[in-house]
Amino acid sequence: MASRRFGRDNISDLVLLEQISEQEILKTLKVRHSSDRIYTYIGPVLLSVNPFKDIRGLYAPSKINEYRGKYIYEAEPHVYALAEDTYRQLKVDRIDQCVIISGESGSGKTEASKKIMQYIAATSGSSQGIERVKNKILASNPLLEAFGNAKTVRNNNSSRFGKYMQIFFDLRNDPAGATIDNYLLEKSRVVSPAHDERNFHIFYQLCAGLSAAEKRKYHIMAADKYRYLSKGGCLSVDRMNDAKEFAEMFEGMRAIGMTQEEAAECWRLVSAVMWLGEVQFDKDGEEKSKVRNKNVVETIAELLACKPGVLEAALTSRHIQAGPHKAVLTYLNLEKAEYTRDALAKVIYSKLFDWIVNRVNDSLDLSHQTGASRVDKKNAARIGVLDIYGFEIFENNSFEQFCINFVNEKLQQVFIEKTLKSEQDEYLSEGIQWTPVKYFNNKVVCDLIEKRPNGVLKYLDDECVVPRGTDETFFDKLRRVPFFKNHKHFSIPDLKIQGGGRGKKYQPSFIVKHYAGDVQYQVTGFLDKNKDLKWKDLLVLGENSKLEIMASMFPRGESSNMGTKRPPTVGTAFKKQVNNLMKALELCQPHYIRCIKSNNSKRANVFEEPLVLHQIKYLGLYENVRVRRAGFAFRETFGRFLNRYKMLEEKTWPHWNGPQKDGVTTLLRALEIKETHEYEMGRTKVFIRNPVTIFQLEELRERRIHELVTKIQSVFRAWKARKHLLELREKSLGLFGTNKKRRTASIRRFYVGDYLGLARNNIVMIRIVNKHKESHVKFADYVEKINKRYKVQTRILLLTEGAIYNVKPGSFSMRRRIALTRIAGVSLSTKADNFMVIHVTGEYDYLYICERKTEFLTTLADLFAAANAGRKLPLTFSDLVNYTIEGGKRRQLR
Repeated sequence: MASRRFGRDNISDLVLLEQISEQEILKTLKVRHSSDRIYTYIGPVLLSVNPFKDIRGLYAPSKINEYRGKYIYEAEPHVYALAEDTYRQLKVDRIDQCVIISGESGSGKTEASKKIMQYIAATSGSSQGIERVKNKILASNPLLEAFGNAKTVRNNNSSRFGKYMQIFFDLRNDPAGATIDNYLLEKSRVVSPAHDERNFHIFYQLCAGLSAAEKRKYHIMAADKYRYLSKGGCLSVDRMNDAKEFAEMFEGMRAIGMTQEEAAECWRLVSAVMWLGEVQFDKDGEEKSKVRNKNVVETIAELLACKPGVLEAALTSRHIQAGPHKAVLTYLNLEKAEYTRDALAKVIYSKLFDWIVNRVNDSLDLSHQTGASRVDKKNAARIGVLDIYGFEIFENNSFEQFCINFVNEKLQQVFIEKTLKSEQDEYLSEGIQWTPVKYFNNKVVCDLIEKRPNGVLKYLDDECVVPRGTDETFFDKLRRVPFFKNHKHFSIPDLKIQGGGRGKKYQPSFIVKHYAGDVQYQVTGFLDKNKDLKWKDLLVLGENSKLEIMASMFPRGESSNMGTKRPPTVGTAFKKQVNNLMKALELCQPHYIRCIKSNNSKRANVFEEPLVLHQIKYLGLYENVRVRRAGFAFRETFGRFLNRYKMLEEKTWPHWNGPQKDGVTTLLRALEIKETHEYEMGRTKVFIRNPVTIFQLEELRERRIHELVTKIQSVFRAWKARKHLLELREKSLGLFGTNKKRRTASIRRFYVGDYLGLARNNIVMIRIVNKHKESHVKFADYVEKINKRYKVQTRILLLTEGAIYNVKPGSFSMRRRIALTRIAGVSLSTKADNFMVIHVTGEYDYLYICERKTEFLTTLADLFAAANAGRKLPLTFSDLVNYTIEGGKRRQLR
């Protein structure tokens, strides 16, 4: 078991704190952080404090072995312990599992998800097919991070998309495929990364990692030459080597089976996006614009494999749908042309990202295979790992932060439902005495954002449909509607704070009081980002490209269908995606990792108490500790509990015929587990208070199962041996026939085979049997050997699958080995005696007196045939037997 001393650095579970308060939790986490103990439990919930440094040995391969096969409290808190617990529950119960990793941006969620997958890969099966699946799963990480992660002011490797990976397991509980669902890529970053932030990693990796020849081929310049890449004023990241990261990303491409041609087209598209930022426009009259640097358009057209004229027209003009079958050409002014250029960059990059995710999924999908490697995803057990963007509060918060914080509210709601509300509700429904613990239920905030008829998303969608709807008209509705005016978690900042009136500096915004803090959202850009307009001209441009990837990104006919049906807004589509995710999580057994950011400066050995205390408050850790401390660590229905542990008591094994509740009571009382102190009986479930009790039950169960398995195996082996020896006895009747007189006892004798137990004798097995690459003792008994001087010597006659051995008793020294392929035959008399002669090709023969000659020869006949391509063992019955003694002389046995 993990240490239970009560020094702060040694309290591995906050439930064990002598005093419970937010300050006590803070002090304990700080002390553990200072000693590089970044993991701590609250019952089954794992807390992870980001150290912003590599801790020696924390994830070493040997560390995995420390947690393999152990229960969650048997070693120090670790992400590997939670991974082991998740994997064990899947194997034992065949119930879908999920790991929900939450926390604000920069708290270490992505690293935690990677460690979960690494542990499962390391501890599951290791056949060639399984290794291939696991390698693809792990290789997808650097690939998706390159295209979906970026450096922000909070995090050097921030996920700018949500990812839910589900790993499927076959009946052997080995990985047999996976699938990835991605959520809301932050497309605006492609054209406008914020101050002191970078664009997506792939842009900088491409500039640093390609060879000089490849850079010329794909028109790649230095990163600081591109407006989209240098706009944020940050080109490099501490402790991140873009060239090295590019090599790892490219290995990931190869691992999932991406061809060189596909990779080359990816480089073309990424380069085209970077070059789009270099397109500049001039006014061409009042309402028109024209491209200033047409050479840049020609470069982009070459990269996209399309005509320069078509590209230029798409950037400076637009067809407006005037009816189901009518479109009117309009020209774009300078501002709209720049907006269209950025829109094209965003649509190409977002569609490329979706293509990459789909390409990874195709590689990980084994449902189309045949044989053992095929897995039916509908019926397969699965482990889901959710790595989604953390809660964000920036200086300027826009539509992306609104969506990101919405999904974090939903995840907080799942946590509340599963760990606080449902647990307390269950105690009440089961009749368990309980004093309720109060907590903040953030459902009211989720409803504020999504619930019709008043949610913010509903009003945003309505304004997107209105012909003259703008960000300002949307904001005005938020200000006027009574629902928002009177809502405790919604407010409008004072106009003076927003710019002193309706002048140029005026920036309309609203505040949502989230569970993690108040966030002020700038309304500007909300409508455009929610509409996510893809004009017909841009789709036609994509459809006309000769690149194979573009053909799948822009399927033929997509542009023709525009105008026939209004596509869902980004907010509506995202809300549907998120709610489907919540339903999927509801069907799984959840495991939680609550990630905590130790400081905002991303420095090692720095623990900012106000920042961490704020996270302790909004994550509800204090309430979580109180519920766990006052409640029960484990609960299970009577039927499942009895079925799992019934072998621990004679009265309940193998079947209990009475009421299941009585069976559980009988079982626990027999094990001397005290009611009320260690467990309570509900209406349908048994509640175990202390996790140690469960570990003890599991340990007793494993021992008992081992005993039962050993007993079953012993009985089965005895039955199998008896069956085999009975068959040998029947064969002996055919082998001897009427050629030899036999005693009644000889015919009816029960065959044992290894009469001396040599199979359990290490000296015999190692020095003799295993030395000659054999493994089974088929027959072993004492015999009398008659040597050339007619002297009788006691010997052990040992028969294996490959040879006969003459062994001296006591010392177990081998006197002679006769390979079965060297045996020429066996001679016996017709009388009821025990003499037999084993003839050896090219060597001297053996004369034995063997009391169990019938069993020996029957076994030998089978082995001889197997060793000699089916040839029968030559048996001679005569009262005059000629044989050769040592030295080559011939003798007769009368």
